[in-house]
Amino acid sequence: EVVEPLSEPLKAACEDLSGVLRRIQLQWKDIPASDARLADFMPMVFVSNIVGILYSSFVFAYMPAAGISFSSPVSLAFHGLVLLVVSTYLKAYSTDPGRIPDTREWRSLNHPPRGLHETKCSGAARWCR
Repeated sequence: EVVEPLSEPLKAACEDLSGVLRRIQLQWKDIPASDARLADFMPMVFVSNIVGILYSSFVFAYMPAAGISFSSPVSLAFHGLVLLVVSTYLKAYSTDPGRIPDTREWRSLNHPPRGLHETKCSGAARWCR
């Protein structure tokens, strides 16, 4: 009875997670071996280790000690939250943050853009160059 209302959202989350994993795999193939540095992947490894340790300690230490079964509402809620955390983290990790457009309207050439309303305390224009 508890599993039925959760089945559709969990199925959608799993499909979304598999799509994110496929995009990460495709992006991984595009990175030349010389550009892949260990320092670029350390934040992902660090967060993955924290999530893995918390998951393992809850599932393999706390749940058996407390007598919680894998099909209990607490276990289903925990696994659902872990799935959401992992899918959100993977989506955030694989999303391109974007760049400043290279069009004429975005180039300032040491002149403030038209329609600028921001000013410094001195009254001079304030903008990112």
